[in-house]
Amino acid sequence: MGAGVLELFGQKNGGPNSSEALEAASDSFQVMVMANETATDAYRDLMEKQMQIFRDVTSEATALLQADPTKDPAVTYQQAVQRALAIMAELSTATNQANQQAYNAIKSQVDLALKEMRKKG
Repeated sequence: MGAGVLELFGQKNGGPNSSEALEAASDSFQVMVMANETATDAYRDLMEKQMQIFRDVTSEATALLQADPTKDPAVTYQQAVQRALAIMAELSTATNQANQQAYNAIKSQVDLALKEMRKKG
């Protein structure tokens, strides 16, 4: 890691604790990478669930058309797509609300950490 990383931790390159600072920075970055991977996995999971909703609802439209060939395919599929998109929007809204609730739940921990850091100043 470069000198820029050391400076983030208040160290000069080659300073007395530069290797310790680099190790601490590396550990911190690894934790950040893992957190970002978890967030990416959660987003990917949401997208997969939304696509599954779309497939399930439109597949049911296909089954309905096969069972009753007198139904209008355009209307049946349009209704299925509209319903799938509405459910997908509900899932997105619920996910956003859950994310906000999770953030709100730990926000006090962030505030406390900042307060403690400022006291140590």
